[in-house]
Amino acid sequence: DLLCQAWGEAAATAADVPPLVLAGAIPVARQQHQRSLVPPRSRSSLHHLGPVVRREEVAWLLGRARALVSASILETFGFTPAEAGEAGCPVILSDIPAHREVAGEHATYVPAGDRAALRDALAALPAPGTRRPWRWPVSWDDHARALHEVLLRLADRPRHRAGT
Repeated sequence: DLLCQAWGEAAATAADVPPLVLAGAIPVARQQHQRSLVPPRSRSSLHHLGPVVRREEVAWLLGRARALVSASILETFGFTPAEAGEAGCPVILSDIPAHREVAGEHATYVPAGDRAALRDALAALPAPGTRRPWRWPVSWDDHARALHEVLLRLADRPRHRAGT
């Protein structure tokens, strides 16, 4: 909701704010609510894409997006900002530890929950074609290997019986 509000405000004040495309399984009632948060003249530029499940689709979207935006307040480790970085897609993220861990110095950070800061970041997006790819040093395979090693170590631990 915060992103929709901030984007609507940015679109009303800045000339070069691109359409907003929201990906994910967002229920219809929620989509309608989000649409109501945007000024009427901008509603045709708000698109609910639905779930994106294939990596090829994610790559295609990030390769063409003006920015990846995540205004999360609570987030686990996320690979999406890193995927955006590999595509050279500018990244606007809420300033939370999980986002800083992934994107480091490669993102524009806004305080979590700060609609005005998010609006200003959206209004100041880099010009189309301005891409600077970066790579997070841990790949999906690296992550899977590390997780596998943790699980193997846990499986080798002696099990304690209840009451002993």
